[in-house]
Amino acid sequence: MTPPKDQGANAEKSDGSLLELVRPVLVTDQTSLTKGQRKESKKYSQRRSRQVQASTRSTSSSDVDHQCLMAKSKKEDAQGVDQIKVIKKEFECLKLNYASLVSKSEVSFANSSSRIDSLEKENQNAQSQIGEAL
Repeated sequence: MTPPKDQGANAEKSDGSLLELVRPVLVTDQTSLTKGQRKESKKYSQRRSRQVQASTRSTSSSDVDHQCLMAKSKKEDAQGVDQIKVIKKEFECLKLNYASLVSKSEVSFANSSSRIDSLEKENQNAQSQIGEAL
């Protein structure tokens, strides 16, 4: 394959012994885009600039939308604060219930420990009485 001379391409051999087309890069405004791609890119940038201009012109409707969203957000924030207060009250109630249960379990443990001690003593007395009777 011979490189097209009119485009300034040169054929060079690489390590893989395949010919690669190498085109010189010029320092001018030339890009790697094709003519069709440049045209599409220009259309896109013009369309984008029109959109930006239109969005800056229609700030009044977007301001209204923004204000509506902010009002809705403030209302939701107030509801969220109320929910947080309710949750905090429930949490405090749960903490008190937990403390009460812990206290009751400690009392119950102390009572059961003393009851176990008294049962062990009664058991030893009973065993000693049985041992004497035999």
